[in-house]
Amino acid sequence: MSARKAAKRVALLVDVESIHLHLRALHHRTVDPGVLLDCASEHGEVVAKQALAPWEGVPEDVKADFDSAEFEVVEVPRATRRTGGGRRRDVSCDTVGTELLARMVELLFPLEGGVEIDLFVVATCESVAARALHVIRERFDKPLLVINVEGVETPELAEQSEQVQPLPMPRMEPRHPELLERLVPLLEDLERRKRYLNFKYIREAVVRKLDVPNRSFELAERLLSDAIACGLLLKRKIEDKYNPGQQFTAYAIDRESEYFERWGSGEAAPEHPEPTEPPARTKSKSASERQSKAKPRGDSKRRDDRRDDRRDEGREDRRDEGRDDGRDDGQGGGKRKRRRRKRKGGAKSEGPSQLTSNRRGRGSNHSQDRVGRIYEAPSRFLSADDDDRPVISDDEIDVEAILRARGDD
Repeated sequence: MSARKAAKRVALLVDVESIHLHLRALHHRTVDPGVLLDCASEHGEVVAKQALAPWEGVPEDVKADFDSAEFEVVEVPRATRRTGGGRRRDVSCDTVGTELLARMVELLFPLEGGVEIDLFVVATCESVAARALHVIRERFDKPLLVINVEGVETPELAEQSEQVQPLPMPRMEPRHPELLERLVPLLEDLERRKRYLNFKYIREAVVRKLDVPNRSFELAERLLSDAIACGLLLKRKIEDKYNPGQQFTAYAIDRESEYFERWGSGEAAPEHPEPTEPPARTKSKSASERQSKAKPRGDSKRRDDRRDDRRDEGREDRRDEGRDDGRDDGQGGGKRKRRRRKRKGGAKSEGPSQLTSNRRGRGSNHSQDRVGRIYEAPSRFLSADDDDRPVISDDEIDVEAILRARGDD
């Protein structure tokens, strides 16, 4: 890239929502307009400073800070578009990239009496702004400097700028010093218990033991963000020894911090033995769990077998009882009798007939006519030749006579 002349007049444009969200997610702090101004002032005189954002997605105190720093606050509306495909839905996206390009072009062609810009300093973490930077660098031959957040990789922005500078993060004054003073002993106690502390574990301990107002998780997160921003709590990346190549985030007290010297016990960090392999307790526990799971499975199988035996015995008893009672004296089972009474509204009736009492039994030989009346098939009366009972043919059976005898006219 050709050498540029030394920059004297600087225009600072800030994508506030992008910087704010990445700072909160990675470093638990909010964007500071004063730090951005200091970065831009290192390259010349800041003659224009603008803060662009869809401000409904940014806390009001952040907007108030930019107002106090005399930034030109620019509202960037969100554009809603409908996606196609099988499942259509409305997607809301901002137009910061387009607004950045428009604002830089306006600064390049100022109105009468305007100041010519020698360097653009753009604070953003979004690669969608790369197109706007490309136009300014190639078409108008203006140098560009990008400020982003440490830990965010933006190769598209690096290709279109002279330099990519991480945003400095000086230690900030805590906003809740009275809660921070109570937090230090709690953090020491947690470090004695566990080798590594994660954010959620600390947050839940703060809510339970520090008695924060309304037991608010939001206030606990703000308190921990203050502890990180002021340097009391360090954020580290630890390699997972059981998963090579993977890392996890852990938090620890910075015992060189002035706040630890003021409110801490002064003791060194506790030492935890380094585990060489997964604890044997886990293996034995899993083995005992397998044994405990296997034992009930056998017990349940035996219980199921006994239950099936009792069920089969009950079926045989009911079948024999139904045959004996229904065919000898015309008395049906009590359960069948009660169900029939309920269907008829509780009206009294004579004992069920031989046919109705055994209509669901396995040994019965019955059917229904077209109106639903139950009758027994004629083959019920047929028998083998060597049987002593009389043998009749189908021609000698009068179905209507049988129905009249039963009273089913």
